[in-house]
Amino acid sequence: MHAFRLIRDAAIDLCLGCRHDRTTRPFTIQDESYMVCLDCGKQLFYSVETMRRLSGRELRHLRAMRNADLDAPGKPPSSDLPDKSSGTHVAA
Repeated sequence: MHAFRLIRDAAIDLCLGCRHDRTTRPFTIQDESYMVCLDCGKQLFYSVETMRRLSGRELRHLRAMRNADLDAPGKPPSSDLPDKSSGTHVAA
């Protein structure tokens, strides 16, 4: 039975790729939360508001919204954002 399960899992991984069942706890670094798959090492983005993984579409949408908020002329940022060059916060 164990051998059958190993063969089945190998066939699924070969056809569909990793299922990302074994992951780390969520980490948040520079306002992006993610988990890491322990089997393949892929970074899986995570929403702390909904407590679930983000799809690629949701991730692109959030990044576009963040970039639009930062690039809008004359509009102050909605919160204090970390300055990537010095590691300090820039006040709004």
